[in-house]
Amino acid sequence: MHLPLVTQIFSTKNNQKEMRQVVTSLLLAAITVTSGIVSAQSHSFGSHGFSTYRGHNSPYKHSRPTLQSKNAAKTTATDARLIAITELEHDGTAFIPTDSTTLSFGASRGGVFDEVWLEWNWKPDLAFSYSYDNTTSSYEPAYLKISFSYDTADNITKQLVQEWNTTTLAWDSSSKSTNTYDTSGKMLTSLEQEWNSTTSTWDNLYRTTYTYTTGGKLASSLDESWNSTSLIWENAQKIDYTWNASGDLIASLNKYWLGITWMDGFRSTYTYDASGNRIEQLNETSFGMGWDTSDKVVHSGFVVNHQPQTSIFMQYDDTTASFVNSFKDNYTYNSYGKPTYYYSQNWDTTSGTWVSDTFATATRYHYQTYTTGLAQVAAEGGDVRIFPVPATGKLSIAATWDNAQPFAVAITDMTGKTHTRWTVSPTKQYHETISVSDLPPGNYLLTLEGRQGRVTKLFQVVK
Repeated sequence: MHLPLVTQIFSTKNNQKEMRQVVTSLLLAAITVTSGIVSAQSHSFGSHGFSTYRGHNSPYKHSRPTLQSKNAAKTTATDARLIAITELEHDGTAFIPTDSTTLSFGASRGGVFDEVWLEWNWKPDLAFSYSYDNTTSSYEPAYLKISFSYDTADNITKQLVQEWNTTTLAWDSSSKSTNTYDTSGKMLTSLEQEWNSTTSTWDNLYRTTYTYTTGGKLASSLDESWNSTSLIWENAQKIDYTWNASGDLIASLNKYWLGITWMDGFRSTYTYDASGNRIEQLNETSFGMGWDTSDKVVHSGFVVNHQPQTSIFMQYDDTTASFVNSFKDNYTYNSYGKPTYYYSQNWDTTSGTWVSDTFATATRYHYQTYTTGLAQVAAEGGDVRIFPVPATGKLSIAATWDNAQPFAVAITDMTGKTHTRWTVSPTKQYHETISVSDLPPGNYLLTLEGRQGRVTKLFQVVK
């Protein structure tokens, strides 16, 4: 549910943790891997794509359209797409799993990078979410399922969210998002509804409408909430966007509806270096009382697509009229320029250092290489089939490489731990049946990797 909570400023450690738990628990109405993202107050409501927010799966994030800048990543014959996400939280000693999400894709569909929002927008067919049981050190059966529908232009037209009913042992509809587009593929509206089990109908919740500049840039987004009594849409929030001549986003302004007029709420100003990297975001609050500096985000260590390796969040101290460290987000990337690991650190005022404590979180991203629409051959270097899935005691592997080669086989869990690994002498065809009876129930990745290719498959062990 979209509430003003997501637009508040979380200045204390407890509030930071609360925000992250809310974002993680709502999980997946939108699928985007975000690095160096714009802050919470620059986001509206709705859903579009799969989204991680500061390293987390962010469900009801801004439903804004994908805006590829002039330096958007080029499509190649081979790429990597996200197939699993592992959420972790620090318990005071180490990061421990909390949730996991798996994604499955059809055909050559994958993702695209959006330099304006600094995020990867993924387009899976299905996504499932699982909770981690610390008592048994294993993942429980899926509790959330997201199904995606597309138009002929590959735009996401609908996202259906379902929850597992432990009584009826079936998937119950929970909510859905429906998007519309113009002929050029720009998103025009996003409608969010929830399932009413009493009347067996979909009830309106929120609606977002987008307008664009003559140059095709997003000019504004208007969020409206449904009044179930008067049966009308009512203004809730709007965001206005400002761009420079180079096509960079330089400002965003959030306003809230007071019943008869709009009130200024938040605004963000973005600064870039000579290379086009977004190095700073300054956030201010108003709520009709004049603009006050709130916080800022400083990005550094840029890699491909202007993605930062470090983002430091700093709160403004009115007493000293200066910014003080609050928390830091850290990212690592793979050779495809996609984030593989994220972890947060909080500023320890006593030691004057960054630490991962009980308020810290982390996320691991797991990928598979795949063939895009530009190639007709197996650009991964080969193919592998595994069965049965899910597995109980045995797992059979059937692999075929384009060329004979030596390779390694590994099984890892969603925390990144390798449970078994072995090597295979040069061969083009490989068949093996292994025992998985010693593996705890949960999701695992089987990876075959040689000098001429790498293939990853997701499988589940049940008992």
